[in-house]
Amino acid sequence: MSKGDEKFRKKNYTDFDARLDQALDEELEERQRQIQKKAPDLEGLSRQVQEGTQETGLVDRLKDACYYYLCYELEKGACHTADILKEALRGYGSLRGDLLDLAGLAGCLAFKRAMPQAGEAYALTVLEGLQYLGPEETDWLDKGFSALRNIANTAVRMRQEEAVLHIVQTLETYRQSHPDLITPGFLALLQDFLFLLSDRRQKDALVIVGYICREVLLRPSVAAKVRKSFALDWSALAAQIAQRNWEAETDILLKNLCLFASGLQDPQLLRMLLGDFAIHIQMHSHWDSFEAAFKLYYPCHLLLLSLYRRAMRRYRLRPDQADEDTLDMLCFLLRTARDMVANSARLMLKDEWEIYISWRRIWLAASHQHVRRQKKIREFLQLTAEYWHQTQPSSSRRQWPRMAEVLWSPQLAQPEMELLKRLP
Repeated sequence: MSKGDEKFRKKNYTDFDARLDQALDEELEERQRQIQKKAPDLEGLSRQVQEGTQETGLVDRLKDACYYYLCYELEKGACHTADILKEALRGYGSLRGDLLDLAGLAGCLAFKRAMPQAGEAYALTVLEGLQYLGPEETDWLDKGFSALRNIANTAVRMRQEEAVLHIVQTLETYRQSHPDLITPGFLALLQDFLFLLSDRRQKDALVIVGYICREVLLRPSVAAKVRKSFALDWSALAAQIAQRNWEAETDILLKNLCLFASGLQDPQLLRMLLGDFAIHIQMHSHWDSFEAAFKLYYPCHLLLLSLYRRAMRRYRLRPDQADEDTLDMLCFLLRTARDMVANSARLMLKDEWEIYISWRRIWLAASHQHVRRQKKIREFLQLTAEYWHQTQPSSSRRQWPRMAEVLWSPQLAQPEMELLKRLP
């Protein structure tokens, strides 16, 4: 209240106003007393749950208690009810499905009614209940993940960042204790988290979810078809966030996706992801500029370089007897880089040499603190340029004299030049 308002209030505040305020306060206190009289007997309910008695009607009694405290916005009582729900989930195996549904609905209502402590308590109740389920109880597991997803969706949309972060941290603890308990509901929960946390720009929680996603997808228990679908959706989401020019969120998504791709033992999926990245870089170059696309998709360039170094290390060990898989990977990496440059140039109405020079400058500048990486960048770009010159002589011959900057400080030795002759 401003000084002017306070002065006006003192001047015009009468005895009648004082009596009226007192009457209103008394009425409010009486209303609170009446509410407390009708409150459920939580101590008795807790005792029944601990003793394991009166299973019949237990879910309804817990539901009445939850909704009572939530409707009257009594957060302390709502949190106490969540604790009783946890105990019920532990002791009443046959009721877990209904109890998980109840905890999910109560958590959503708590966040909508601006009671974040209660909402978080119900979310942690769901996670506590999941601890008691085994791998054969897939339906109940998915029901629990669905309930948690609904609570998290509500919390994110209500901008309860601290509560969401705590929920995500507890989810990671759950994953560590059950590393192979991966169901469709759990994967759907992670996909929802990736989108919601990116869309609402909750970076701290997104970092944890990105780590969970890559750890989960690299588990042998995840089917190749499921892994492929999840990874491609992840890539599409990163491109969607990149369109908004949200650098931090795009970097978190792509960094974790590229770390996952780097650990893959699935060449087919790896090639699909690299092809996806190349298309996204080309389109962003068209919308904005190649420099902006490079900055947003920097983790993808590092993945390309990492895979090149890995394949070249294998090739150099035995260049005369290099296996077909190594040669195929090197050919794919060079072709991907060559086509990305060509398509970006076409979309931007430029020549390829301009893209090569721009790519070299910004990549070296981004790696100015890494001398060894800079050497590999020069080597990779020179090998890509030579591959372009060899496979597309008609388009490269006219531009070759302008490629001096890319070819300066030659990094290619005899093994690399021999490699070019062996590639299609």
